[in-house]
Amino acid sequence: MTPLLEPTPVGVTRADLPFEPPLRRGGFAFARTHLSGLSLHFWALLAYLFLATSMLDEYLELDEYRPRFLLGVFALLVAVVRGIQDSVDRGAPLGIRHATTGWLLAFCAASVLSTIWAYDFTLAKDALIVHGTSLMAYFLILGIVRTRRELVLVLITFCAGSGAFLLLSFWEWGHGKVDYAQGVVRMMGAGRTYEDPNSFAATVAFALPLVGWVGVSARSWLLRAGALAYFGLAFVAVFYTSSRSALVLAALCALFVVAILRSWTARGVAAVVLLTLGVALVASLSDAQVERIQSILSARTYEKEESTRGRIVGYAVGWRIFTEHPLLGVGPGNWSAYRQNKVDGDPLLPHNLPGQILATRGGLGTLAFLGFLAAAVVFAGRALARRRGPGTAWDHALRTLLWAGLFSLALLVVSGLAAHNLERPNWVLVPALLVAAVTCRREPWPEPEEPPPAGAPPPPAPGARA
Repeated sequence: MTPLLEPTPVGVTRADLPFEPPLRRGGFAFARTHLSGLSLHFWALLAYLFLATSMLDEYLELDEYRPRFLLGVFALLVAVVRGIQDSVDRGAPLGIRHATTGWLLAFCAASVLSTIWAYDFTLAKDALIVHGTSLMAYFLILGIVRTRRELVLVLITFCAGSGAFLLLSFWEWGHGKVDYAQGVVRMMGAGRTYEDPNSFAATVAFALPLVGWVGVSARSWLLRAGALAYFGLAFVAVFYTSSRSALVLAALCALFVVAILRSWTARGVAAVVLLTLGVALVASLSDAQVERIQSILSARTYEKEESTRGRIVGYAVGWRIFTEHPLLGVGPGNWSAYRQNKVDGDPLLPHNLPGQILATRGGLGTLAFLGFLAAAVVFAGRALARRRGPGTAWDHALRTLLWAGLFSLALLVVSGLAAHNLERPNWVLVPALLVAAVTCRREPWPEPEEPPPAGAPPPPAPGARA
């Protein structure tokens, strides 16, 4: 019987194996970006990721058929079979054998236990299926992405999906989909999961570091223009949602992207453009919108504003639920039901990550989640320490990607201070991309030539003695 990973006979193509694409210049100096020759389950991964970031299935009202879940299960099954075959036939370790994987599996196990002993099993089961669909992204990426080309295509797909989500949201905004709260007309997101103005604005901001990496690392003007367009539309969207927390996230992202630009000239131009855009957007806002943004720095906001007070109360409620169910919590999706029936009669959601995870996953799930994040940060830190110095174009891009990933995790933590964002796929997507970036290899056929680092001696002539 022929193993799955043995070389395919000449002239024969198989859906589960990639084959060599045409040699073209590509959008990056260190990898091809041609779509030819990709395996079938890699295409399933791209489709899953695009739906997860664009919300297109929700926009088209197809989410009841769970297309993301079906695509993810198919791709994951093929990846597991191929990984086991590779491990048995060639002695190669499975691609998911990392400390981050162990901690994530522990968190999944804790979530299942929390669901079994939940306050309301039906609510917990439905919430676990939705959250599990996003957790699948981690195993899909580590089980499938093995080369630089696959990595950059996954990143481009993530950016394309985020851009599609942003464009769909502008389309719906232009056709009258708005929210009105605290005397302000606020822009909303496409679909249902992230249509709330605060969730929508945060979703847009979370994508900025990775979009910035693509724009800085690519040598394709099309990719650079796409990244620039996303940045411009993202800042417009954040301003018109009047989300104060997302505005802080966007400002931090602007500083980060300016910092990773490769020259002081580019940094100066970017700073001037961003400052001009900010002034123009502020000038276009209504008095109520400006007053809402200014309230970020006002002490009265934390004393008298109802929405802000509700977030502070959410910490106290989360701690009380945790003390009543310290080991496993009340189960995924059970916060509102338990709070309304057992605490204070208010169904308001926690609006903070610490309260959400302690109350719904208990100490066991919280410990596993913190271990997962710590493992991801330690992994990225060690990878950065090993790659000091000028290096090749890939080395520079990898270092920048590691910093972008760490910064993305920091944004999630900052956002979690005032948002219940545990179910966001970014929590697992970013660590998976970091591990895949460090462990991925060049493809087994000739790649585009990487430019030598600045100041390096020219390569020896063919036939010359080393």
